[in-house]
This record gives sequence, C-alpha cells and structure tokens, in this order.
Amino acid sequence: MNIRSAISAGILTVTAAAAIGVSAATGASATPPPAIPVGSLCITPDGSLCVQPAPAEATITTVVTNNTDATMYFTGGHAPDGHWVDGPSHTIAPHTSQTVRVASDAGPGVGVYLDYHLSAWWGNVGDVTIAVNNYHAQTNTDGSAASPGVRLDPHFVHGSPDARYIFAVS
Repeated sequence: MNIRSAISAGILTVTAAAAIGVSAATGASATPPPAIPVGSLCITPDGSLCVQPAPAEATITTVVTNNTDATMYFTGGHAPDGHWVDGPSHTIAPHTSQTVRVASDAGPGVGVYLDYHLSAWWGNVGDVTIAVNNYHAQTNTDGSAASPGVRLDPHFVHGSPDARYIFAVS
C-alpha cells in the first residue's frame, strides 16, 4: 500500500493504537474497538491499515438503435449528477446503433437525457427524447417520448447500480 504522507505507517499505527486505548508495547485491550476512519483509509483494531469502500457508483448504459430509414440527429442532452463516459455522437445512421454511457459524479444516482431529430431526404420525420433515471436503486424511463408517427420502444436489461437499457426507434 502506498501512503502518500510524511507520516510512516508505523507512526500512524502507534498513534491510532494510543488513540483507541491499545497498549503499543503489549497490544492488549479489553474490548477490541471498531476501525477508526482516517479519510479513505481506516485502522483496524489490530492496528493494520484498511481502505474504506467507496459508495456504489451509479452508471447508465443506453443503446439507441435506429430502425428507421432516417438519420437521427443529436440535438441536445445532459447527464444530471453525472458525466459522459461515452457521449452521444452527432448522428445515428439508419439501421445502426450507438451506445451512450454515463457515470455518477459522487454517489448512487445519475440520469441521462438525449434528444434527437429524425430527418431524411423526403423531409422531417419527428423527434425522440430518451430519458433514463437511476437514483437510489430505482431505474425508470419516465420522460421518454416520441413524435406521432415515430415509435420508441425501451427494453429494460439490468437495474441499479448499473442500469442498462436498449431503446429501439422505428
């Protein structure tokens, strides 16, 4: 384990042992205390270092499949409480797919919203909004919609903390 500090592991262990009432000389204690957190590190009752587990990071993987003869043009979107891992491209060609991934910035919740306009040589086809929420172990597609004449079919693949959906546009 790499400790990025001027304090050596031995001094840290003795200091922690003294703080929790363990004799540095004998290592004896009446009742073993719980681990003491030190930032993302912790010290166990026997004086060894451990790492605090990070909270589960929520992610969303969305596969958008364009089953139409029109091109889907990305017109906007955002990832509330998160960041793009694999962001949307500017277009999704007819009869192809694109995978968009987002991850939470600091915890167990994230969302993704994608807006597309469908257009072809014969004119405008319509609009699609794809919305996936993955907050506190509840995933849903509330807010997803399509213009009349365009079908949007969400398929649930997997839930929290790594939500996975496939959206078919036809």
